[in-house]
Amino acid sequence: MKIIHLLNIFLLSFLSNSYSQIVIDTNFEGSNIQVLQNSENTIKVKSILKGGDTRAITFFFKASNVNTTIPFNIKLFTIDQNYTPYLPAYSFDAINWYRLQGFYSGDSKIYTIANPQSVVYFSHGYPYLYSQMLNYLNGISASQYVSISDIAQSEQGRNIKLVKITEPCLSDSGKYSIWVIARNHAFESHSDYVIEGLMNFLISNDVKAKTLRRQAIIYIVPIMDVDMVFHGGSGKDQNPVDFNRDWDSPSYWIAVIAVKQKIIQTSISNPLKIFLDSHDPFPADESSLFVYSVDSTGIKSQNLNSFISMFQSNAGYNIDRLELYPTSGQSSTKWVDSVFTDIEFSISIETGWVSRTDNVQWTIPLYKLNGEMVGKSFSDYISNIIRPGDIIIDNTDSSNVIINGQWVSSTYTPGFWGINYIHDNDEGKGTKNVKYIPQIISSGDYEILLRWTSGTNRATNVPVHINYNNGFSDLIFNQQINGGRWVSAGIYNLYSGNNGNVIIKNDNTTGYVIADAVRFSKRNLSTVSIKNLSEKIPAKYTLTAYPNPFNPTTIIKFQIKDSRFVTLKVYDILGREVAALVNEFKKAGTYETQFPDNSVTNNQLPGGIYFCKLTVDNHTETIKLVELK
Repeated sequence: MKIIHLLNIFLLSFLSNSYSQIVIDTNFEGSNIQVLQNSENTIKVKSILKGGDTRAITFFFKASNVNTTIPFNIKLFTIDQNYTPYLPAYSFDAINWYRLQGFYSGDSKIYTIANPQSVVYFSHGYPYLYSQMLNYLNGISASQYVSISDIAQSEQGRNIKLVKITEPCLSDSGKYSIWVIARNHAFESHSDYVIEGLMNFLISNDVKAKTLRRQAIIYIVPIMDVDMVFHGGSGKDQNPVDFNRDWDSPSYWIAVIAVKQKIIQTSISNPLKIFLDSHDPFPADESSLFVYSVDSTGIKSQNLNSFISMFQSNAGYNIDRLELYPTSGQSSTKWVDSVFTDIEFSISIETGWVSRTDNVQWTIPLYKLNGEMVGKSFSDYISNIIRPGDIIIDNTDSSNVIINGQWVSSTYTPGFWGINYIHDNDEGKGTKNVKYIPQIISSGDYEILLRWTSGTNRATNVPVHINYNNGFSDLIFNQQINGGRWVSAGIYNLYSGNNGNVIIKNDNTTGYVIADAVRFSKRNLSTVSIKNLSEKIPAKYTLTAYPNPFNPTTIIKFQIKDSRFVTLKVYDILGREVAALVNEFKKAGTYETQFPDNSVTNNQLPGGIYFCKLTVDNHTETIKLVELK
């Protein structure tokens, strides 16, 4: 019995000693830490300065050989509490991350993982690495809406990526440009999850994404300071100059110089309307989501207020606004604002370290969702810009408006177009309507947008009937929200003349129905050359291609027996769309077009098998295409 007792003591002593020395690994991308103490499942560490860093903010390391039977204590040596994270992140697999609260004791902030695993990753926030960006961009590169290029190479030879997102089936001519950049400060890793969410939205099938791609080119630089991100530095106030204080002339950093030049170059053909620099505030901030704006008064300030209102309507939580504070060097937002005087607004968005303005704690999915909300608000805002040639019909335009029933004019709620708006007084349901009849000068595709003033007494189920070429559409709108702005009802094909119209009704509505103004904005949905071979009505739908196999092009011929909205698209063998050749209303007849055409990047496709699909309402025809190389 005594021998067994001594053996147990020996084993316990052995196990205790085997766990006493934790192994710290910083030999990987983005890592940063110096170990000051290592004993009994407790380590004391501090952030080290990388490159030209002057702020010890970032830390990211892997701890192995952690004793899983007792809590794991991490003491973070603290120099400046403003940069000490309120909630750092830890993970057991570097994939799934959790937040951890700590407390100050002496010269350190202590964080305790109560139930550790043998391997623990610990970081000042959710890490977002340079390689992570490259992998993400590789994943979206197959999207027809995405073009990725190297805008420059950094001081250490890393590629600085530029992402261009737009609708390729439309000419870039006539589109606006939007510029978005991130990681001017390398440690602000959460700002890149916002950018991922934005890009996920921009390439999606969401109706607002489609609307935005048709009207704008979105340029995105996901990581500006690629070298400091790779090495795990902070970049905040780094020598010889902070990235976000380097926008004076001349600039020092290659990335800043290249982006400035590209913004100027792209704005010549596509006017710059929105600039956004994605940031995180200090890690010690417990709750924040706000924008820094350059202009406190004037039209740009009003434009930003409108954007913030749209953001809050989309998101359901607030985004605050602060005026940009003075800096030693010019920031990106200030430079853009000073160079492009006709820009709508130029802002820095600061997505908080801990929680949103509604006190919901930030997670990686919520950061990405925030990026989606930014994208939806971009779409709403761009759609609200009045373009030359837009047709706007106000309720007071007697020559283009027919009012049935007794409506009441009002100016009580601001945000209306013209001198007033009218409402149904919440009476006579089913007996009142207002018809807006545009005088279309040239046939084509038009986005139809409606405007009203919002209030809690408004109807949430306002029926709107749209008559367009050989068709109609019935929609429902909630007038308790989105007041004082143009709200899209979709894109419709309209002939020249006054055949199309929009009717606002009060059938079965609960609450006041507002009729204010309707806008018709021309949208060019197809730049593909479609030759009309014959207007003789065919007996059936057909789809053919000759030559097939082909090299380098083939002629696709199709017949439609009814006047309908037609789509003609080409897909690769994996089902990915590579070209949209037709996406518009067509009269019955016989047509042909060439593939590949200018909707395909560089007019080049890899050899192989493709599928061409003709869709007319519920009818489809599909043929196989073979390109020889």
